[in-house]
Amino acid sequence: VIKSSEHKPSTTKGILVVGVLRMNPRGFGFLVPENRELHPEDIFIPKHLTSTAVDGDIVEAESFPSSKTDKGPEGKVICILERGRSHLAGLVKFIEPSGEIYLHSPFLGPGRQIKALGFENKLKHGDRVIVKVDDWGGQNMPILAEITHHIGHISDPSLDVPAAIEEFSLRSDFPPEVVKQAQKFGQSVVAKDHKDRLDLSNTECFTIDPTTAKDFDD
Repeated sequence: VIKSSEHKPSTTKGILVVGVLRMNPRGFGFLVPENRELHPEDIFIPKHLTSTAVDGDIVEAESFPSSKTDKGPEGKVICILERGRSHLAGLVKFIEPSGEIYLHSPFLGPGRQIKALGFENKLKHGDRVIVKVDDWGGQNMPILAEITHHIGHISDPSLDVPAAIEEFSLRSDFPPEVVKQAQKFGQSVVAKDHKDRLDLSNTECFTIDPTTAKDFDD
């Protein structure tokens, strides 16, 4: 549900287009129209015209065809129709004596910060956390959020993968159909797999891959 403060009245100067907003870390974005027949080109949205939208939001934008440059037509976000996410990964930047915690989110880039509350355990600078967004703030207002859980400290490289999974909402497991198909291959190499191959299994080999790699050379 989008709060009324996030809506802006539509205008009639340009063409209204609905699509998914894809943001650049530098703050600007491109609207990918949902109707490619009517709007075949992506629409460039300058940083100061993105409103409070973030990457993945479905928005209504006003496009100005006459403003077309090498980036395509330009436009501005008029209304946020649907948020693409409700949670964000953040890095603790500093903690106020009052308990307010300010976070940096790699997903949002350096231009926006998160003010968070609601975590009982003691946190410190550099801790990675996941927050539930309560209010997406504004151009000059921080995002307000509640910390839901603590991933660990940024100094621990073993947490890079779990943090990335949380930060980008990546799938962390395989579908049952894929697991079932993989099990059919068995645990050993069968005779037919040796055909047209040179057997070097008794030769001492070295690889630069780490112990957790899944793509060792054949």
